[in-house]
Amino acid sequence: MGYGDPHYYDFNGNHFDHQGNCTYVLARDTSQNPPLYSVYINNVPCVDFPGTTCPKELIVEALGHRIYMLPNFTENYEPHVRVDGKVKIPPLEAEDFSIISGGLFTVVYFPLIELEVRFVPVDFHYFRVVVPGKFRGYTEGLCGNCGVNDTTCEVDDTCCDWIHPPEDKARCCGGEAPPPCVPDEEQREWCTNILQPIFEECWEFVDPNPYIENCLTDTCISSNMTCWGFEQYVEECSYHGVCVDWRNDTFCRE
Repeated sequence: MGYGDPHYYDFNGNHFDHQGNCTYVLARDTSQNPPLYSVYINNVPCVDFPGTTCPKELIVEALGHRIYMLPNFTENYEPHVRVDGKVKIPPLEAEDFSIISGGLFTVVYFPLIELEVRFVPVDFHYFRVVVPGKFRGYTEGLCGNCGVNDTTCEVDDTCCDWIHPPEDKARCCGGEAPPPCVPDEEQREWCTNILQPIFEECWEFVDPNPYIENCLTDTCISSNMTCWGFEQYVEECSYHGVCVDWRNDTFCRE
């Protein structure tokens, strides 16, 4: 899963950041050729965070279908997707897949291979790819090899190997690094709000510490006290069945 500018967590729970204004293989089946599924992420420059990139859209290819999980909402505030070249508004039920939306999430699900892809098409575009245990040891991409806890592509400097198509590597690999930034005391105090009791119920399920680090990075670069990091933490809490009522008149008011 991941979000933002850009923060990734691979299938094995390792956290890393990777810049790059390009399309990447996020997760792909290696159990057979051609693969049963491929999930791509299209990153573009973040307007509010100079020198960083943000997810724009996800592309899911599976069982002969190509589905674009598109950014933003329609003028009627509806999520939309492009399925095999045609724009659709969820919910959508097909023979091989279903697409639903609930809250901010859009979810694509292929029951035959138990592939689930979630995407929030606004703000920092939270995303999550879920694959079943039968793909253990048979995945590749930025999300790593599920169940095989190797180093992340950031550590071994192979993230650019997942650019799609490969011939784009020379054009868009590597993105400009964010300017050096050291969070000040006010920013540190802001980001540690995730340790307030209002979030406590979720700590057991989702480690808040990586989100604090991400918040410090985002807040420092933007020079704004953003709520995006808290939003992404709450989205992940929701995935684990914990509902956090965290906004109020004095903190991240809607």
